[in-house]
Amino acid sequence: MSKRIYLLVMMFTCLSCVEKSTPKEVVITDGKQAVIAFETRTIDMGTLVAGDTTSNVAVFYFTNTGNNALLLKKVKTSCSCLVSNYSKHPIKPGEKGSIEIRMQTNKQLGTFGKTVYVKSNAKNSYEVLHVKGKIRK
Repeated sequence: MSKRIYLLVMMFTCLSCVEKSTPKEVVITDGKQAVIAFETRTIDMGTLVAGDTTSNVAVFYFTNTGNNALLLKKVKTSCSCLVSNYSKHPIKPGEKGSIEIRMQTNKQLGTFGKTVYVKSNAKNSYEVLHVKGKIRK
């Protein structure tokens, strides 16, 4: 009898420690869903001059190819040397939007390859983009 009680207590303890999985944050309204389609996922910025602020911008253009409004929730970069600016208003089906990435060229020299993480309410809710290039004096 005591073995059964011990076993039940142990099972309850183990089950209470298991985390509940959270569903993906995909917004579906009456079967309608946003879909984000990027024109390109990698931009080669070429050779940049350290300290120059005129040619250090890469722009990722996208279209909402779904049938519901698209909302970019978060754009995160892999390095503090990248600053993002993006469409914060809902993008209607068929409309275009953009994510602008500015490279702060005064922080490093040489070849670089950086990553941009995009979170949205689209069917493809997590997207990964890349910028690369070289910074010279």
